[in-house]
Amino acid sequence: MQLKFFSVEAGDPSIGEGELNQFLRSHRILTIEKCLVQGVGLPSYWSVAVEYLDGVSRQGDAPSSGKTDFREILNEQDFALYCRLKDIRKAMAEDAGVPVYSIFTNRHLADMAQGRFRDATEISGIQGVGKKRAEKHSPPFLSAIIEFESKGDDKPNSQDGEPAGSVLESRPWEDGQA
Repeated sequence: MQLKFFSVEAGDPSIGEGELNQFLRSHRILTIEKCLVQGVGLPSYWSVAVEYLDGVSRQGDAPSSGKTDFREILNEQDFALYCRLKDIRKAMAEDAGVPVYSIFTNRHLADMAQGRFRDATEISGIQGVGKKRAEKHSPPFLSAIIEFESKGDDKPNSQDGEPAGSVLESRPWEDGQA
């Protein structure tokens, strides 16, 4: 993994924006972080840090990148659970400082949402997961699946758009439960 930094003027985004966009189109991007920098007497600018895979270019990618739209594939309930599992994965990856796919891929999460697995052994049966990965990462996902099933949580029911009992409210892997 590599990092590249860009500056984009806030008052005139055309300065730096073209270079940033060209870089984003031509590399496999893992994360992007941005911060507005304001100095006394100096023009404000966006500082953008891009984490990308070294040596992996997107130039040869086909127009259809092979990405799967799980909203089209999963039914409404499975997609709601899939979104909840993605939230867990994102929080875990941020806490561990790793890319989200190193926890589980989108396909793995979709399989979990459809299969409604109850233990790590079942998750280890997903193609590409394996026993060690399942044992290491599955506890918060299994808890979310069980909670989802018990509550019939197929629709958001809070006013701010976050499903009640959201996994973002607590992080069981931080308490040593994972």
